[in-house]
Amino acid sequence: MQTISLIRHGKSAYEDNRRMNCREFTEWVRAYNEAGVQEAAACPPDTMAAVKAAPLVITSNLKRSMESADYLKTAGRIKSYSVFREAERPAPRWNLPGVKLRPSAWSAFFRTAWCTGYSPGCESLKDALRRAEAGARKLAEYAAEHQHVVLVGHQFFNQLLAVQLIKMGWSGPKKINRKHWSTTVYSIK
Repeated sequence: MQTISLIRHGKSAYEDNRRMNCREFTEWVRAYNEAGVQEAAACPPDTMAAVKAAPLVITSNLKRSMESADYLKTAGRIKSYSVFREAERPAPRWNLPGVKLRPSAWSAFFRTAWCTGYSPGCESLKDALRRAEAGARKLAEYAAEHQHVVLVGHQFFNQLLAVQLIKMGWSGPKKINRKHWSTTVYSIK
């Protein structure tokens, strides 16, 4: 049996939860992407077991994914690829006068807009789905070679990968575990 474990990266070291306007949120996203992660006091046992058992750990090329893999003690077994980076959010150049929201609200707003076709300054949903299909094929190839592979990735893109893996015949939950440091496992015989 081959297995693929999708792990969500650790919590970002960037902690700015103040209300902000749309332009400030664009800067917030940049700072979030440049920040690393907070080291977890204790990772879930299933996450540590998956990492320990995997001969290969794959990450996106974003800092929070690579740093998370380092915290999981994966030295020497890591390969990083841009195909696994988080699905981008739109980066509008406009502002809504007087509207200030917390980053989580802006994120939900722009992710919803992105899912309905709004994608200035970033890849479209269609392009992200193509990237997820390519990423799922790459994970399946590594799983065929190594029997078990771990991806330390991102919440939304891991969900897109899960959908593709299920389409390819892999067994596992339709929805990934969304918590930081969590693991969702897919298998095929």
